[in-house]
Amino acid sequence: MHKLGLAFLVKYYKILLSEKYSLVVLAENDGTAYGFHSGTSRAEEHRQAILKNKCRLAITLVPPILKCPRLTKETIRRFRSLGALDSSYRVTEGPRGEYWAWLPSLKDPASSIKVLEIWHKIMKASGVPGVRFEVDLCNKRIAENIGVLKAEILKEVVLPDGRKRQILELKYGENPAEDFTFLQSKGQRR
Repeated sequence: MHKLGLAFLVKYYKILLSEKYSLVVLAENDGTAYGFHSGTSRAEEHRQAILKNKCRLAITLVPPILKCPRLTKETIRRFRSLGALDSSYRVTEGPRGEYWAWLPSLKDPASSIKVLEIWHKIMKASGVPGVRFEVDLCNKRIAENIGVLKAEILKEVVLPDGRKRQILELKYGENPAEDFTFLQSKGQRR
């Protein structure tokens, strides 16, 4: 999504934050954002919010597409996928983890893991029993951490552009002391 430019990202996250089931945890210092984790407890509501605002989002895409016409095909494919209820390669309902991002130049993996941990703790505290999410296996740094999350792989699919993706589910346990200990130990090791 970062290839679509700042205007798109600002509009996208304004829409996301206006949708009452969304949650974004942001790491910042002195007004500089270092990373975040976003998602929703109701993916279907998030999808509807995006569809309702697709024209506003499309306007923000004009400059990046003029700058890099190769983005056109992928952008159209993504917008079309929102209209389809096909859940073969993405989570379309229930709790969904969306993006977990950290500035590559900021070498602070412990804080990156902490953002992820805080997001999951808030979701669990709100009564969510677990979260499903997608991981594109070409994103090696995220894919490497999947095993540490103790998430169950629900399925692996190949996207229309050839990328491999896993649909995973992280179920929250009944013992809060056991939840997220994997995140703490992973963050401390790095």
